[in-house]
Amino acid sequence: MDWTSPPTSTAKPIIPDIISAGQIVSLVGQGAVGKSLLIFEIAMALATGRSVLGYPPADPIRVLYIDMENPVGEVYKRRLDLGYGDDSLEGLTYYHMPNVPPLDTQPGGKFIEALAERHSADLLILDTISKLVEGEESKADTWQDLYKYSMIPLRREDRAVLILDHQGHDDTRGARGSSAKRDNVDLQWIQKRQGEVITLRRDKCRTLHDVELLKIRRGGTPLRHVIERDPVQHCCDVLDKLGADQGIGRDKARDLLGNNGYQFPVQVINAALKQRKAAVQSDPVRNAA
Repeated sequence: MDWTSPPTSTAKPIIPDIISAGQIVSLVGQGAVGKSLLIFEIAMALATGRSVLGYPPADPIRVLYIDMENPVGEVYKRRLDLGYGDDSLEGLTYYHMPNVPPLDTQPGGKFIEALAERHSADLLILDTISKLVEGEESKADTWQDLYKYSMIPLRREDRAVLILDHQGHDDTRGARGSSAKRDNVDLQWIQKRQGEVITLRRDKCRTLHDVELLKIRRGGTPLRHVIERDPVQHCCDVLDKLGADQGIGRDKARDLLGNNGYQFPVQVINAALKQRKAAVQSDPVRNAA
């Protein structure tokens, strides 16, 4: 490793709060919790530069989606329901039920590496992983071979990989099958749904990641998935992220937020500034300084 030339994309968010460049992340859940629908919207938003989960729009990225799960008619219906009927999706390469060599084999690893290179993929989505391997789901060797043959080459190229997977009967635990599935990912999210509210709970993490739970509301026309937050705390968090001085005034705060794609009502900005000021006054370390 060349310590003098670190990669410029290290920790660059790909899907905010969920996956960053070079990470291997799994999203697991029972059937009918809406994993594919959620990730399909995210994939199209990333490829077109639209807002993802309520975050400000960003530059488009290249997404490679391999779908071994969903009927083709349902995929087209979802595209319309999500409001992308007339959009160009050149940034999204979508393979529906492709003839792919098993990814837990050397030919499969070479295939997926070449496919990602051909499409310059920043993010690969594998839906669903159990249908892309030939080994038994309960055998650790299956998932060790998947990592060795397919994940390592993708990781070397700093590509993010999002793996969709099924849970077993116990919805408090991660993916069904061997625990080696969990061992070979950087993050594992467990998805649940109650009505139109989706929760993602972080089940495993071997990286620095401060988000433990995401609450996402699904709804609207066209259909959207948006993270639900306390608006005042969210405004505080964004101001901190943007490096705003603790004594920043309302107008400068509003301009800073707006210039970075964030829109908050004036009353929320006022409440956030008041909350940040109170936090400073109650901090004995800062007061002593």
